[in-house]
Amino acid sequence: MPTYLNRGGRELMGLDQDADVTTLPARGFHRSDSGDKVTNAGVPEATRTGRWSGRSILVNRDGREIPVSQVLVAHRNADGEVEYFATIMRDISEQLTLERRVNEAEKVESLGLMAGGVAHDFNNLLVGVLCNASLLVDDLPERSENRALALDIQRAAERAAELSRQMLAYAGKARVELVDVDVSSLAARSLPLLQASIPAHAQIVSKLQRPLPILRGDPTQLEQVLSNLVINAAESLGDEAGEVEIRTEHLEHPFGELLRDDLPEGLQHGVVCLSVRDTGAGMTEDTRRRAFDPFFTTKFTGRGLGLSSVMGIVRAHQGAIAVESRVGVGTVFRLFFPAAEPTASHRPPVSTSNEHVTRRRVLLVDDEDVVLRVAEVVIRRMGLEPVCANSGARALELVQRDPARIHAAVVDLTMPGMDGIQLARALKGLNPSIPVLLSSGYPESRVDEVDEVDGFLPKPYTPSQMTQALQALLDDAIVAPPD
Repeated sequence: MPTYLNRGGRELMGLDQDADVTTLPARGFHRSDSGDKVTNAGVPEATRTGRWSGRSILVNRDGREIPVSQVLVAHRNADGEVEYFATIMRDISEQLTLERRVNEAEKVESLGLMAGGVAHDFNNLLVGVLCNASLLVDDLPERSENRALALDIQRAAERAAELSRQMLAYAGKARVELVDVDVSSLAARSLPLLQASIPAHAQIVSKLQRPLPILRGDPTQLEQVLSNLVINAAESLGDEAGEVEIRTEHLEHPFGELLRDDLPEGLQHGVVCLSVRDTGAGMTEDTRRRAFDPFFTTKFTGRGLGLSSVMGIVRAHQGAIAVESRVGVGTVFRLFFPAAEPTASHRPPVSTSNEHVTRRRVLLVDDEDVVLRVAEVVIRRMGLEPVCANSGARALELVQRDPARIHAAVVDLTMPGMDGIQLARALKGLNPSIPVLLSSGYPESRVDEVDEVDGFLPKPYTPSQMTQALQALLDDAIVAPPD
């Protein structure tokens, strides 16, 4: 039994400073398993070596469990026999929370890198599948059995492309088209479709703050996030009637360690919060921690990335997520985004005219042969003349012979040796008026910051998407010979 407990120990255990601790059993301080650990491992080692250290769980007077780091020291008498043990304990609740968050962040980061890498390679392969299938559909007779087979290939590839987009979203590498977004207005517009997408016994309640500061975001992706959360919330209700609440609010000062760590610095305009709350079954702590893992589900496997893509989209918007849940009570997902000042944005109209497209040469550069071959066919069908190269160095050799003969370039972003951005800069050095369309299965935000790039074509693309992007590039271009 203990004979002395200092002021800090008494506060930790919730005991009055004048309480008699000599009547308390030593093991009564610990949770049963921790008591066994200290008794069966700590005491023998401290007896043998003089000291034992480890972690244990205390239970204070109110029944609250407190994780502690503990050191047990054996004090011996003149004969070398252990006379008593002294122990020092420190509350490590905050330390464990930080360790858990660091581990979760590292896990998310590593899974994100893997998902992004897989999506990049996957998208290159899908270009060949999608484009070749689309070209076959265009060429085969309407009632041909082979055309039906080609359509099945095309549909399967489109589903694979959607999965690839979800992987990029989870990796935080989804391409975000930033515009001014009023989340309250976005949620209000989505309400009729959202209510129609969930069972009748799940009632949506909206509490939308107006006016609400704008955020810089991609409306389509934000609508996808809201839809995903609302459908998940409705599913958590099961067959019981319940409520799904959508709330928006402006927080002038981010609160909680999560937000201070995860949101960018300098939040002059505070935070826009979008939350979805349900009165459903709730989640256990283990389920809550795994909720954003790819393909994790409590229903059945193979459904998709789900909440993982939600997290990726939020991260791509420089946002953060907080989740609270209690079994039998419900769950609330809170999404936090940096508020911003409205900007005067103007996007020039894209021409889809076929005028002035013929008899022009397009430099096509990609290190994937399947992409190079099918893109060459698409360019020829546009009435253009393709000039193909499988590396940046080879492309420069072709252009250096006569820079004026190239009217546009479609360049892969990720290539060995010289990447697409380096090649774009080299091409502009040879002829500043050559428009460059960058293409990649791994759309990176830094592309928008490169002056030498005039457009972006995400992989996987279809022939029509490539045609539209390249045609718009040529419509806007006035290619002049270099000085």
